[in-house]
Amino acid sequence: MKTLAFIASSILALLVMAYFGVLYVPEAATGVRLKMGSATEERITQGIHISIPWLYEIQVFSGAIHISQLEINADGHACEPGPRAKLRTLWRIVDARRFMPLVAASPGTSVAALGERQILQTFCALSKAPPEASKHSPSPNFEDGSMETILNQSLVQGFGVEVLNMAKSTR
Repeated sequence: MKTLAFIASSILALLVMAYFGVLYVPEAATGVRLKMGSATEERITQGIHISIPWLYEIQVFSGAIHISQLEINADGHACEPGPRAKLRTLWRIVDARRFMPLVAASPGTSVAALGERQILQTFCALSKAPPEASKHSPSPNFEDGSMETILNQSLVQGFGVEVLNMAKSTR
């Protein structure tokens, strides 16, 4: 009788877990817990998690590196009209809590498009910075990695996106 009760309770537990959803967050991915569709401050790390549909869900974003071709003005004024050049940009999502509001505000837009938009907007804002701001620090460039460092100061804290490398495309 005890064996039968154990088997029945095990089957019931498995059915409950299957109904609510067991989710595996792989290594290098980042996730955020959603409560009633809104992001909470809880960061989800690698491992197995239980998700309750519509009440306590988990949104997982791959930690994979995205490769994007961003178009900027070739004359140095990044966001103004003119001849265009391509920037080969390697980036990834490092904090889903900060990235989730972008997803919620733009349903149906791909993760890649959202990340690219934030990188380009941040890059444009930095290129329009007043010249006084650059007097105290050397101007950022693509060769020594200073461009990525300056971009990441805004992107990681603001949007959960990290630029790994930016270079002018040869194609």
